[in-house]
Amino acid sequence: MQCLHIKVILTSSDRKAILSVLLFALMWMGPLDLQGGAPLCALDVFTDSQEYVAPGPPVKIQMFLQVAETVAIQNAKLIVQIDQQDGTNLSVQSQPTINLEGSFQWQGVIYTLDISQDIFGVTGSYRVYAQLQGPDGTILCEGTTGFVVRSLWGQNPRTKTLLVTSPRQEFTEPFVVKLATWLEAYYQTTVRVIHQQGLFQEYRADMYQGYDVILYYGLDPNQSPPQSFIDDVFHGEGITKKKVVWIGYQLERAQTEAEQAVGVALDRTIPSQLRELIYLYSDTAYTLQNNALMLAKISNPQLARARAVITEDGQPVPLVVSAKHADHPDDGEYFYFVGFHPTAFLSPFGAHLVFLDVLNEVYGIDRGQIALIRLEDIHAKTQRSDLLSVVGYLGDAQVPFSLAVIPVFADAGGVRARLSTDSDFRLMVKQALLKGGEVVVHGLTHQNRGETAVDFEFWDPQRGMPIGDAEYARRRVLEALTEISLAGLAQSVVAWETPHYAAGDEAYQVFEQFFAVIYEDPTRWGLDLEIVPFVVELKNNLYVPTDLGFVQAESADEDIQRILARARLLAGLKYGALASFFYHPVLGVDRLGQLIEGLKGQGWSFMNLSAYLSRLGLAPKTFIKQQ
Repeated sequence: MQCLHIKVILTSSDRKAILSVLLFALMWMGPLDLQGGAPLCALDVFTDSQEYVAPGPPVKIQMFLQVAETVAIQNAKLIVQIDQQDGTNLSVQSQPTINLEGSFQWQGVIYTLDISQDIFGVTGSYRVYAQLQGPDGTILCEGTTGFVVRSLWGQNPRTKTLLVTSPRQEFTEPFVVKLATWLEAYYQTTVRVIHQQGLFQEYRADMYQGYDVILYYGLDPNQSPPQSFIDDVFHGEGITKKKVVWIGYQLERAQTEAEQAVGVALDRTIPSQLRELIYLYSDTAYTLQNNALMLAKISNPQLARARAVITEDGQPVPLVVSAKHADHPDDGEYFYFVGFHPTAFLSPFGAHLVFLDVLNEVYGIDRGQIALIRLEDIHAKTQRSDLLSVVGYLGDAQVPFSLAVIPVFADAGGVRARLSTDSDFRLMVKQALLKGGEVVVHGLTHQNRGETAVDFEFWDPQRGMPIGDAEYARRRVLEALTEISLAGLAQSVVAWETPHYAAGDEAYQVFEQFFAVIYEDPTRWGLDLEIVPFVVELKNNLYVPTDLGFVQAESADEDIQRILARARLLAGLKYGALASFFYHPVLGVDRLGQLIEGLKGQGWSFMNLSAYLSRLGLAPKTFIKQQ
């Protein structure tokens, strides 16, 4: 996990002021009496919880101090220290010494740790120590507590990653945060972000030893990594047993070391233009746009090989390479160079996919070439013949699917039809499931004032704000689950899908409390998560995207070709991806058949959602959480 950014803490006058006010308030006059074995004072430090999730509300560290009635303490020192795994983050002691009268008592917040922003700088284990010491250093009383700040991202990490990057600046920080988030959300790793140099936090020699993967993200062309980092990357003891990924600028600062150790050097840096990156594994071209490209030179092909190239002056030039170490070639490829910035200048289905696939190799993840289909907007007014003909085709083609079921149909005229009381609706859904389907709860009514499946339920698009609060969302989820349960379909539920993928944070927190899996594009955090074709892992939930989109009636032919073209790009990845889309049964069997056969022809295998999550080792124990 990550070390708290010390510079921020030590220059935060408001936080230090809390301790300063406390220490000043404890300056009382009186003699010190150390007679007898009874304790002279009682001191304790504590927090409201032992575990916090970032981003989230602040962690408030509190202290209690009481002096025995029969004594007074003079010339003592109060020392408060907050430690994280890599050393002291904050240590303050009273200056001058303090004096406490008998029966003195105080309780309050001594430190507030902000975990709402720089989450990769605050995650980790903490110990808090407080001591009241006599004039000779004798400990009069003390207290200690511990807590953990965990990232919102990731569930069961298998590796530890050290991400070393340029000094924190406004223009670099968003790209670092995005990369760290991608790593924890998709690659079953915990990430520690440190900066290559700084007043309090920087890379230190041998720091790589405690990590499985070391990434260097060079975002600033004017700031080189320290020599200790370069030495460790190319000559560190046991480094070839790990994986090193060097991204972006600064390889020229290690030109001699890199060329000798791994047979790779920087050829030149060129200004970028819109062009194609060719992934040599599949000879697939991906759109590449960056502000600068760092072209690699392979000086020893016995050690290094190109993984992706651009065409420059009619010749292929390596932009992504991997390499063995000259002294330990039997350890295999451990060093990777990526000569563009993969979290910047992003476009859907672009060159960042090549980078993501390289990371799959680095972390040893094979995702498979798996496709998911969801049949959308199934409600009481859905034409029975449309749905059953579509699922009949899918059953014959041995293609599992999900049904996005809207339990209650409603419109502005007051018409309502419920799954629990409409036997035709129930029977239609149950017959469809016999062909290999699972249920996704698609809101309660998928409407607010308009018609089901057309209107929004949790978002007002005109005002650009949520509809209702958390209690509103909770009531509607409970009613939807009641309808599902009364219809005898609860055992078939695998996920929730927000109508039009639109709701406020309060509503999403409710959805996540009830459902382990949210089957929709993960757009609520930004960070370009929606253009990554993998399942997003949160601490307690999974988000399964529909990265290929859907087919619209007015542009059906174009949409089918667009979906197949995007899927072809995903199929060019060596370690797999998720090709996920949804389809409205009213569009008929023929168009769906074009999609299914086209995807099968590209090598995609269809699975239902629960089986896919099981294949990834991510299937929850229960899809509907116990409340």
